[in-house]
Amino acid sequence: MTLTQALTLLPVLLSFALVFYVLARKFGFPVLAGTLLALLLHEWLIRWLTYLVKAPPLIVTAASLWKDGALAGLAVVWLQNRLRDRRGRPRSKRIRVLDGLLGLIVTLGLVSALLSPNRLAGLMAFRDYYQPVLVFVLVAAFYPTNQQLRKFVNAWLVVLALIAVLGIVQTTLWAPGDYERWWFGRVGTQSGIPAVAMRGNVVYRAPSTVTGPNELGMHMVLGLLMASQLMLTAERRSQWLYFALGLLFGIALVLTFSRSDLLASLIGMAALFWLRIRDRTPVFGRWSLQNVAILGVMFAAVLQTGMFGRMAATAANPQEQYHVQDTSSALEVLLDNPAGVGMGMVGPRSGAFFPEQPAFHVEGSIFQIAFEMGVWGAAGWIAFAAAVIIAALRGWKRAEDPQDRALGGTAVGGGLGLSFVLLFLPLMQSMPLMSWMWFLLGYAVHLGRSRDAQHASSEA
Repeated sequence: MTLTQALTLLPVLLSFALVFYVLARKFGFPVLAGTLLALLLHEWLIRWLTYLVKAPPLIVTAASLWKDGALAGLAVVWLQNRLRDRRGRPRSKRIRVLDGLLGLIVTLGLVSALLSPNRLAGLMAFRDYYQPVLVFVLVAAFYPTNQQLRKFVNAWLVVLALIAVLGIVQTTLWAPGDYERWWFGRVGTQSGIPAVAMRGNVVYRAPSTVTGPNELGMHMVLGLLMASQLMLTAERRSQWLYFALGLLFGIALVLTFSRSDLLASLIGMAALFWLRIRDRTPVFGRWSLQNVAILGVMFAAVLQTGMFGRMAATAANPQEQYHVQDTSSALEVLLDNPAGVGMGMVGPRSGAFFPEQPAFHVEGSIFQIAFEMGVWGAAGWIAFAAAVIIAALRGWKRAEDPQDRALGGTAVGGGLGLSFVLLFLPLMQSMPLMSWMWFLLGYAVHLGRSRDAQHASSEA
């Protein structure tokens, strides 16, 4: 993308922002909720425009700006509300740790973008990293009522279930021609449909409605953790519904063939059990047996697909794995160049802006940040993420409403699991996934900040 093209798209962005601003002023949380749900289907729209309609790239980019306009419109309403609420109130000189760390990483990112060898690439990379974080800030401004939250959670699980079913169907039934017939383009790594050899057979890793199998797997992890949490407090009849959803998400997760996401699910489930022990509630019971059954089915699927052998080979020879080699090389380069190579110079952006001078490539998002913002930028992000997870844990402890506890537990478990995934996978710039992750974390953090341990939406 050139500067001229970017300026051409500016009126489109402003138009989207104006529409969502008007809607957000009146409807608030439903607009935020609708945006998050629509993000789960955004990539399908892009594939539809690209491969079925065969729209020009500029039109595809213009259509994709709806999500940027939505967050911009919500952000303006949030800013207006903040300015209005501060009028007449004494100014507090106290800066919260989270607010200070957030300001630090935003400042580091903006400086890195402006100092980038290619400023436009740097600003685009800045947007990719920080736009999802805006959801973390917006949660407190558009807080739901109990009824709104219940509908939103149910809608989320329904959409995730549809995504899981599509992912399973693609993996088990689709041939390469089916992907092209259904607007996914030709099978290949560039189209987001990579292949993996399992027991001598080539298996295509389905993306479902998102960008790729690794992102799909992490969405399934969040769904699995959420269903498990709701299964704990639901009525008997609903418990089995959430149990079925947990099985569906678990099977879909295995069929993404993502080793990192599978380990993230184990980290997340272990966190849920740890939270229950901290809650001084019995660990063994129907809830534990149901979760063990889900994990057992997942393990059987791992054995059946040959995924167990792939993971065992990885554990036996980690240094031969591409992601490990990639990470080791990145660490060596960073030791010699702690300032990194500049914002926008790493990952997919480098190919778009610098085809004639390739920049260093690294898969893991944590090392991507270090290469783009320097090791101090990575340190700032790690400190912020750690503080957020600790604050989310505090929110989970203070919450009493079952849905609040479920969302808080999912935030803590999912945050810990995703932290591991980001060592090896470049998911930090995935707006659909990170927007959901920052929403969950922001919701849990706000629960911890509320003076009332009851559901804060009762104040709405």
